[in-house]
Amino acid sequence: MYERLKKNSEWSILKLGDFNIDNIKKEVSSFEEEWYSYTKRQETFYTHKDTKMFPICLTDEAIWKPGDVVEVTQHNKFINDQANIEIDIIFEKLAAYYSGKIIRCEVVNLPANVTIRPHVDGGPLLHYSRRVHVPIITNKDVTFTVMDNTINMEQGGWYEINNQMKHAASNNSTVDRVHLIIDIMPDDMLHYNKTGA
Repeated sequence: MYERLKKNSEWSILKLGDFNIDNIKKEVSSFEEEWYSYTKRQETFYTHKDTKMFPICLTDEAIWKPGDVVEVTQHNKFINDQANIEIDIIFEKLAAYYSGKIIRCEVVNLPANVTIRPHVDGGPLLHYSRRVHVPIITNKDVTFTVMDNTINMEQGGWYEINNQMKHAASNNSTVDRVHLIIDIMPDDMLHYNKTGA
């Protein structure tokens, strides 16, 4: 069970476990036009203008406010049944650990030699939810920074980042970096109306 630590806490990045992502990686490695089927993320957020995204499921964070029912829209599934089994297992483990609901899952591509500048995720939905990164394709020249903590996230790792602190990512390699980015809304946060967690 997670501890409610976020905005005013000491932690920045937690490694909480590992997942099997072999079949997800195999499918994502073949993506071409899939990266251009949904471009709202890079068109809406200047910070993410150089990234590409393939949505699995999304929630409209622009209209959600604390206490609202979280509506999740399924956008895509993987073609490979084994990849879908892997993502389902990841969802089940995360939902159980955080006692919550998966509200967003994106496959995000950070192209070679691209850096995402430091930023804090805005809006109530991203403030209340927990953000998990699972690297699918990565290498030793890719770093993720939250405040003063910079690490190289390992393939298949389960990392929670404190997205209410300044964070950034750098791909200083010649290969695109691909992560699953998953947001989970803990059940006890759905009716939590104070600012802060």
